[in-house]
Amino acid sequence: MRPTTWEIFFWRVWHPQVVARSVKVLNNISYHFRASVGTLLLVALPLINTTRVEAQNLISPLQPMAWQLGTWEATFPDGKWTVSFTAQLKGTMIQIQGSHSNGNQIHGMRFYDKQEKTVRTVFLNSKGDYWENKGSLFKDKTIFRAESLNENGEIESHVGMDIRRNEDTYTFIRIQIDAQGRVNQLPSTEHKRISAKAATKSSK
Repeated sequence: MRPTTWEIFFWRVWHPQVVARSVKVLNNISYHFRASVGTLLLVALPLINTTRVEAQNLISPLQPMAWQLGTWEATFPDGKWTVSFTAQLKGTMIQIQGSHSNGNQIHGMRFYDKQEKTVRTVFLNSKGDYWENKGSLFKDKTIFRAESLNENGEIESHVGMDIRRNEDTYTFIRIQIDAQGRVNQLPSTEHKRISAKAATKSSK
């Protein structure tokens, strides 16, 4: 199966925290159920009655990402990408909103999965596609990993890293390991802060 236009966009162009669409399921019922749950959460999240608290109230597993709260912009060959990170629900979740100058949008939620003891992110795009990845947060750096199937049905691995350079700049680095074990580092992208650090939001 050949990759769709959206899959190519995310593998080669799209920003952060996800370098690969990792949800490849054979059970259509399971897939649609998970996608429906993800859609419901992502649509409902902005409607939650919230109040503002300080960003340092992010829960411990998410706290290392406090530096990245706010809105950032990057320039790609096909246009500009803008992404914002906003803490939600008493600091237990980070909402991710991304938009491209061509009109494409992405909505995501990042949270700590207590069962798997990892930071997980679930995403939806404006086409209704759903996927997720897993990662780790460190001081001045985030690392997220995902797997996908190429057009031949072979497993490929992807790693994306956001590395903080200073208060207003971070670099997104993408690494791909293909089915034959070859390591490819794709062009890195510099993101510039375009607004002050966003305050955390929390439910009452």
